[in-house]
Amino acid sequence: MVDELDKAPRDAPNDVLAEFEDMRFTISELGITLQAAPETFPVVLITSNSERSFPDAFLRRSVFHWIETPTDARLCRIIASASAADGTLAPSDPLVTSAVDYFMMIRKTIENKKPSTAELISFVSALVAAGVRPTETISDAHPKVRAFKGILMKTRIDLEAE
Repeated sequence: MVDELDKAPRDAPNDVLAEFEDMRFTISELGITLQAAPETFPVVLITSNSERSFPDAFLRRSVFHWIETPTDARLCRIIASASAADGTLAPSDPLVTSAVDYFMMIRKTIENKKPSTAELISFVSALVAAGVRPTETISDAHPKVRAFKGILMKTRIDLEAE
């Protein structure tokens, strides 16, 4: 798996193509080389946030699968699942549903760096760690929301526009 290839140096996609052509990948830091068997062809998952386009040669050799932002109900289940280790939250808790509503509102209103599901999970985790109870409903007026808004909004322009 290659995560966020679009954030790598400009020539990284072409370097990855060369590795695919050889069906060999060297991890120089570990001093090992992985070689695929000639009768197999490895499947490599590459993630991208579409922050930069890839070369045509790379795109011709790729199969794309676009992942849409999860639905509100799915986001609620994801948050509850992320807190499953301690059983803190349930998908129907007011904190969870109002945090998802807040997250979706921010995604619709900001222009620059829209928050991801991972940032929503971090936001809710920070609220819980700060003492916000599952039965509480959050909004922009909630003092703890203001304190942790930077988890969701990553640019000064977006923070100031709010």
